[in-house]
Parts: sequence; C-alpha cells; structure tokens
Amino acid sequence: MADYIYSLILLVVALVCIELRKSYHAVPKIEIRRMARQGDKLAEKIYSAVAYEESLELFLWIVIILCAAGSLILFNRVAPLWLDFIAVILFIWVAFAWLPKRRVDSFSRIVAEYFTPVVIWLLNYLQPMFKLVNKLGSKSLDIHTGLYDKNDLLQLIDRQIKQSDNRIDIQDLELIKRGLKLPNKKVGSYCTSWSKVHHTLAHEAMGPILLDELHKSGQLFIPVLEDNQTKKVIGMINTGVIDIAKAGEVRDLMDNKVYYLNEDDSLTDAVNAVTQTGSPVFIVLDKKERLTGLITFKDIVSQLISLEPKTKLVIPENHEES
Repeated sequence: MADYIYSLILLVVALVCIELRKSYHAVPKIEIRRMARQGDKLAEKIYSAVAYEESLELFLWIVIILCAAGSLILFNRVAPLWLDFIAVILFIWVAFAWLPKRRVDSFSRIVAEYFTPVVIWLLNYLQPMFKLVNKLGSKSLDIHTGLYDKNDLLQLIDRQIKQSDNRIDIQDLELIKRGLKLPNKKVGSYCTSWSKVHHTLAHEAMGPILLDELHKSGQLFIPVLEDNQTKKVIGMINTGVIDIAKAGEVRDLMDNKVYYLNEDDSLTDAVNAVTQTGSPVFIVLDKKERLTGLITFKDIVSQLISLEPKTKLVIPENHEES
C-alpha cells in the first residue's frame, strides 16, 4: 500500500513540474517581464523563476525524470506486468502529449502561483551546483529562430499582423515588409518612361512661357538636353526653385550634376544612391546606356511607405488661401 502512495506522490510531482514548465514557457520571458513591471502579481512570481533560465530548465527536467522513473519503479513492484505496461503508456500520453498541448488556464495559474515559490526557494540553494554543471557541460547551441530565408521572415510578419494580442503598429510591420521586398524591385519597373519625361534644351531662354510649360508638365525635375541631335543630358532643372525673376538661358539656371541608375538596379541600390549622392532624381539607363526613364526619391519612397495620410486633413471653414 505504501508503494502505491509513494508512487502516486512522485507521479503528481512529475506532472506538476510538467505543468509548471508549460506555464513558464507559455509567454516569452521578455513579455513576462513587461507584465511584471505593469503590476501583474503572478507574472512577478513567474519571472523570479524564469530569470534562472537554464538552471530552471535543468532543475525541472531532473525532477520530472527522477519522479517519473521512481513512480513507475514503485508501481511495478506492486502491480501486474500488464497494468504496469498500461500505466507507462498512460503516463507518457498524459505527461508528454496531452498536458503540454493544453492551453494555460486557471488551473495552470493556480499551480504556478502555489508551486513557484517552492521552485524559487530550491533554485536559490541549488543554483551554484547548476552553474557548475552548465559550465562543465558543452556550450549550448543558440536557439534556432526557425527562419531560413526572406520568405520565412515575411510569413512571420504576416502571422504577427494577424495575431490577436499583437501590439506592434500594423504600419510599422508593413514598412518592414516593404523594406524586405525592395531588393526584388527593379528601378526600370518603377521609373517614368523616357517617352513620357518632359525635357528642355540648354539654349532655351527662361521666360514666362517656358516656365509655365515646365510647371504644367507636372514634373518637379526637368532634364536638360545639350541639343536635339546628341540628346545628351547635361543638367537638371528644379521647377520648385525657379521663378520668373530668374532670367537667362536654361543652362545658366540648371544644376550641372546629373546622376544615373541602371534599369536593372534594385530599389535598394537606388536608396543607397540617394544616401551617397544626396540627389533626389536619377536618369535611368539600359544595358546599352540608352535613356530609359527618370526616377525620383518620391518614386522610391512610395514603394517603401504609404504616401497616403492616416487621417484626412480638415481645413477650417474660415481658412483663406494666401
């Protein structure tokens, strides 16, 4: 009879440790710490145990293995072989299949609340020994993230967006997704075709008619060609900084610095080019260095972030345009 009782006690201890281990791993350590700082009493208790990390894991597994083995050995001494066989199967199923898959519920919280102080008290005394064991043992491998390539990371972000308790701003996650996709996007696919790019000639005189024509083009940056024969781009006019007060030929008002990108360059290359040159506009060439199009910093940024405001701008009724 005593063997049955001792066997049952050891079995309960093993199952309690399995339930504790499930509760400790139900939420990442960093989230438990946040909950504890916010005043969650149970999180405060659990974090004191979780903070032991490898020592806690080693302690729980030692108790689970020793108690489970002791329980089965004692039960085997007093029970028939067939009953002992059934008991082993039931224990394995409950302890390592059913119990770990159960969601953390009120029962799990009660177990964690009452037994965590005991675990912390024991670890406080056993920690020096566990430290020595961890030190003597082989260096543990880093925990694998489960990610192998960019697509895995994109899928993880999609899962995070759909997660019910997600606290990361959706736009921040979308920004990360777009950033990851930039290397796959080619400049040639997002530039304005050269046939649709408005340009002007270097020898043209800047006056009201030309200035109006440039503004009506809708382009902020206008390429300046040397002449109609060579069609060589020798500069760039910024329509946002020129006005009727600035007279002279186009060549006198243009920016002489012209920067180029290849149509096969990625948008990541384009971002790097903007960073290195400080230029907000680039002429796009094909493999034979023929003019293909024009791409601006706005075109690049539009593929990285949404240019639409979160909220609609409201203009007061008494507002007057200056």
